[in-house]
Amino acid sequence: MCKVWKVAIPIFLCFCIFYSFAYQAHAIGLTPPQVSVGNVLRNTTYNASVRISKTPEEKDTELHLGVAFGGDYGNVLSGNKEVVIPADAESIEYPFTIQAKNLASGNYAASITFSYKPQNTELDRAEKGAASAYVGIVIGARILVTFNVNEEEIKGIQLISIGVQDTETDDPVRVQFVVKNIGNVIWKADRIDIDFQDTADTNTLVTSTVSHDQFPLVSPGQVENLQLVTSKSLPIGQYRARGKIFDASGALLGEMESQPFSVYRPDTLKKNGEMGKIQVPKQHYKTGEFIKVAVLFTNTGQVALNGFSVIEIFRENILVGTQRSKERMIEKGETISLEKIINLQEPGTYRLVAYVDYDVKRTPSDSVTIEIVNPVGSFLPWLMIIVVCILALILVLLVKRMRKPPSAPPLQESSQEMQQIAQKGGDEH
Repeated sequence: MCKVWKVAIPIFLCFCIFYSFAYQAHAIGLTPPQVSVGNVLRNTTYNASVRISKTPEEKDTELHLGVAFGGDYGNVLSGNKEVVIPADAESIEYPFTIQAKNLASGNYAASITFSYKPQNTELDRAEKGAASAYVGIVIGARILVTFNVNEEEIKGIQLISIGVQDTETDDPVRVQFVVKNIGNVIWKADRIDIDFQDTADTNTLVTSTVSHDQFPLVSPGQVENLQLVTSKSLPIGQYRARGKIFDASGALLGEMESQPFSVYRPDTLKKNGEMGKIQVPKQHYKTGEFIKVAVLFTNTGQVALNGFSVIEIFRENILVGTQRSKERMIEKGETISLEKIINLQEPGTYRLVAYVDYDVKRTPSDSVTIEIVNPVGSFLPWLMIIVVCILALILVLLVKRMRKPPSAPPLQESSQEMQQIAQKGGDEH
């Protein structure tokens, strides 16, 4: 038994030392879990991608991964052999290609393995020792890639998303389409029709057509961002855009509606500003006392603008009033104090929320808490103490007066009484 322990203990200690110096295990997530490509044209290249995500344990860590292509047909896959996920990113998109050159028609499979790649850095040596810089528990993930190769040309475009930037009345509307070539040949759509619908007036509809000369060619499997500029401008308002993609025959390939966007008067989007902290002279006030509420506002835009501060007054999380300062013009780069004098008549705890409205924009808000006290209520305890002291003094005086013995009668009256008693005694005899 002793011999067993003599052998087991050194082995256990060696394991603990190795584990303490080794890197922690690293795991990643892959989306989708399997890449399946339906049709790849023979002797062409198909573009695909997979999203690599960190686990929660790897948050705020720069992750280095090695990439290896495997399987019987791993040689037809190509892509970067190393991937870096920055510390401030949760995931990245890893693109790769399928080279169908000299492949016969049929179904194929390959794999991609992503494994943690330890970094031999000075920081590693300083923190974990020189030996640990070369030791690691390599854990990653593997994804299966399946694809079909044929000789049939397939054309197809999928509309993934549509977005429209806010604009002004004298500028054209800029629309971004994200499309994917779901066919197996290089191709592009023929035209896109865009309907702009006023969200407040359904009768207002403006249609713009973008022709194929603004579209780039999209390779099979490739995702492309189309930055399109329409020939139309819109009046002031809020709109939604519905995009429709057509091929050369006029067949509808897909349609999608955007989120609402706004159209402003000229120079509005050039106006920007930042608000500082809300400021009050102190935190405690008497009822009815004047309170100066100030916020600093800086014009960070390209043109002058008009702005004013808004003060929302809350008591017990209930909005009890709103005040606004005088509207001021603020030049480009200027910082001013927007002030408002308020007074509150009811005692209690209040929260003041301030923000700045300038033209059609609004800054983020800031808040401060203040206390309002009643001056009469604050003097009442002292008044009660004084009244109690006076009553106690009066009570002490009354008690002393009641305990005082009666005073002796005057001497003159006593001698007269003695004479009367003596006279009565002589008469009796």
